[in-house]
Amino acid sequence: MEKSTMNNTKPKKLDLPKPVVSPTVQSQISGKDNQGLMPSPDGFTKKIPPRFALREQRNRALRDVSESRNAQIMNLIREIEKERSSSVIIYFSRNLLNSNEVTNFYQLFSGNSKIKNLDLVLQSNGGIADDAFKMARLCRQHTEGKFSVLVPYKAKSAATLLALGADELVMGPSSEIGPVDPMIYVRMQDGNNYLVPAHSIKDGLDFFESRIKIQPETAAIYSQLMENLDVTVVGAYQRAIESSKQYASTLLQVGLLKDNQDKVEEVAKALGEKYKSHAFVIDRDTAKEEYGLNVLDAPEPLWEKMWYLYNLLDVWLEEDPNLGTIIKTSNSEVFISYAPMEGPKTNEKK
Repeated sequence: MEKSTMNNTKPKKLDLPKPVVSPTVQSQISGKDNQGLMPSPDGFTKKIPPRFALREQRNRALRDVSESRNAQIMNLIREIEKERSSSVIIYFSRNLLNSNEVTNFYQLFSGNSKIKNLDLVLQSNGGIADDAFKMARLCRQHTEGKFSVLVPYKAKSAATLLALGADELVMGPSSEIGPVDPMIYVRMQDGNNYLVPAHSIKDGLDFFESRIKIQPETAAIYSQLMENLDVTVVGAYQRAIESSKQYASTLLQVGLLKDNQDKVEEVAKALGEKYKSHAFVIDRDTAKEEYGLNVLDAPEPLWEKMWYLYNLLDVWLEEDPNLGTIIKTSNSEVFISYAPMEGPKTNEKK
């Protein structure tokens, strides 16, 4: 059993062997086109070895955040839009992806004409599968051209489900998606509801069955334990898993596997059942080579923008403990207060 920690997960500070920021991005950040020279605290410039480039980006993000964070973010959004001939929407969240988030997300589309090409920059540890499916459908319904999901760091669980509905998934060295097996609330003996992976219920039942087969004399002991298990929970876990696979299949057919229909059911089943850990890392190579998803390796100039944008937004959330979600475009923004998915536990009945 896992206590819910999904929206409290903080990304690791990666130190990936990336080259120095390109002159284009560097000119946005420092106001100078200095071809690989980074500003130092004393006002002079210094050459940064490639292996320290991303660490320096992180440090620079911390310095810049109080001065011109919004301008930096807006510049990066516009640069991505210019480079990819698209309209960018940022969904950057540590909240549970739920109906409230979808409602706020929908406000960006309401009353507007269809977007020619949509790039969704996505950072989320997941949430409710139903709402992720709805968000993917919203994006597709309001895009007349190509709908792409750009993942600078994590799009896990229900956020992976959302990404499956895109025409293209843009990933870099630190990008990851994950299994789409659902999380469900289970009421425990202490009277609280805990969010646990649905597969953990099946694993528990399988364990009881295997122990009884090995040691039949323990049947009475395990029977007493199983008497405390709500039968509705057993049914709920199976329905949740099947529903998640159905959502994945539906989105893959029109999204990342629309040109490879023969693999749709196989991939949907693998993402829903294969992995032992709900947090298992599926990187760009696995997504592209093992599953045949339409994954684009982010070109270097684009990846630099994606990674620096991630750093700026991540620092923003770190600085403000009350801020849970940032939804942003080049001309609008929505801020959502931090509301942990009803906490690791709740007294509400689910």
